Amino acid sequence: MKKRFFPALLLGMLAVFICTAAAAEGDFTIKDGVLTKYSGAGGAVVIPDGVTEIAREAFSDPDAAEPNRTITSVTLPAGVVKIGASAFSRCAALTSVSLPDGLQDIGNSAFSLTGLSGVSIPGSVTRIGSGAFYDCASLSSVTLSEGLLHIDGWAFKGCPLQRVWLPDSTQYVGGHAFEGCTTLTEVRIPETAWVDYDSFSGTPWAKNNATVIEERMPTTETGGVTAYTRTALTVPITRSGDFTLRGSVLLGYSGKGGEITLPEGVTAIGKKAFYQNAAITAVTVPLSVRAVGESAFEGCTALQSIRLPNELHLVGQNAFRGCAAMETFYMPHKAQADRTAFMDTPYTATNGRHKTFGYDFQTGDASLPADVTQKSWYAKYYTRVMGAGLMPSDARFFDGRFHPDEPLFVGEAVKLAALMHQHFTHYFAGRDYAQWYQYYADYMELDTALDTAALGDLSRPARRDEFAEILFAAFPLDADVCTVSVNKSLPDVSADSEGHSANPHEYAISKLYQAGICVPYTDGKFYPAKTITRAEAIVMAARAIDPTLRA
Repeated sequence: MKKRFFPALLLGMLAVFICTAAAAEGDFTIKDGVLTKYSGAGGAVVIPDGVTEIAREAFSDPDAAEPNRTITSVTLPAGVVKIGASAFSRCAALTSVSLPDGLQDIGNSAFSLTGLSGVSIPGSVTRIGSGAFYDCASLSSVTLSEGLLHIDGWAFKGCPLQRVWLPDSTQYVGGHAFEGCTTLTEVRIPETAWVDYDSFSGTPWAKNNATVIEERMPTTETGGVTAYTRTALTVPITRSGDFTLRGSVLLGYSGKGGEITLPEGVTAIGKKAFYQNAAITAVTVPLSVRAVGESAFEGCTALQSIRLPNELHLVGQNAFRGCAAMETFYMPHKAQADRTAFMDTPYTATNGRHKTFGYDFQTGDASLPADVTQKSWYAKYYTRVMGAGLMPSDARFFDGRFHPDEPLFVGEAVKLAALMHQHFTHYFAGRDYAQWYQYYADYMELDTALDTAALGDLSRPARRDEFAEILFAAFPLDADVCTVSVNKSLPDVSADSEGHSANPHEYAISKLYQAGICVPYTDGKFYPAKTITRAEAIVMAARAIDPTLRA
């Protein structure tokens, strides 16, 4: 009897173990390696082996009245390569996360509004998305490893960081990335990094380490760009044939030109690496390249052919500007490119992109957020605008959602128009940018016919007629984009028999309507005084940049 007892006991314990393990696995919804949902009790969460991606909002419930207060720590397995947008956003009790080597991408708002106190970013991570750690009120320490290329805007905004050490591999730091880090006193910026003028605004370090460099603008006024103190690079310089390298970053070329092949293992083409080289005609780029830096090929007037690899993440400001002989060019759809990257080149349409306003918009992330479906009446317009790298909001939402029925603010409309008009090649000195939208307002005031002062408060919801006026101002004066497609008029906007209209925006509305850009309601009226929603705005914006979408 005793001999049978122990095997039975062992079998029972094994059964309990199996049941417990099954229950743990049941906490996760996983398909094809993508973890889409967590439904467990919280605490210390260990994500199962075999997971390669954490999907958008997998651990977050943006519709909940209260944030997730149960998850305290997360351990990711070695195979995870991507953390999606808002994956852990609003997990207020999350204080610790273990990010594995091999992770490549931390999505927009991935850890925003969490309780993290410190985080170490492994060297395999090439991109930290917009608002990734936005407003983490306890995040006082972050370690950024060599290999990081791209820190998007707002990534660490409002975090109580004390020290930021950007690795030599850093190519780009977006606007507002560290804004409002009021305890930040020590920063290292490598010499070759492209850092937006307001990346460190509102920090003690920026106050003590920034100057204004005056530059002549295309107008009669003088502007400037905030230049932060730079740090000498620490990785030694080496030579590989005709190429100068610092680590895996290509810094320069001293060869005779013609058709050249870049060395294997290069991960980034650095700032001005081939600047104004009139001898190179074709470039073979290795698959290892993840970034093309600011002005890397600017002024290479004989360059005819270049193919960028599928794993490319970033193309910087003016990267190929002035490459007038360009005949063959390929850039992967998922790569992010500055709007000045291909100015003054014959490059037109690749991967469904459309040439508008004299230059190509970049292709951004056009995947649909959780609150937009393929059946949404505005879905194709959303995809077009997002695919062009345009977004009618920058300041109010960090949950990875579009919020289609929310009103579009005037400042957001002004920014959208400014981005559509052209990318900013100058900044404005001596002005107080206490509000993020004021910069874009100044730009539109100087470079277009838009009277932003007449708009009044930019932090309020925009009316439909105001949005039409702002959108109309985005078109360059010589752009043939308002070709009449219909000769009908809007009954609640059009002028009377004597040419008078009670609406001061009548001309802009009518021009856009006749071009098939302004969209009336089903009853044929425009309702100019009605607040415009984000969905309505994105439809008009899409029709503006893509004539094929016009009615």
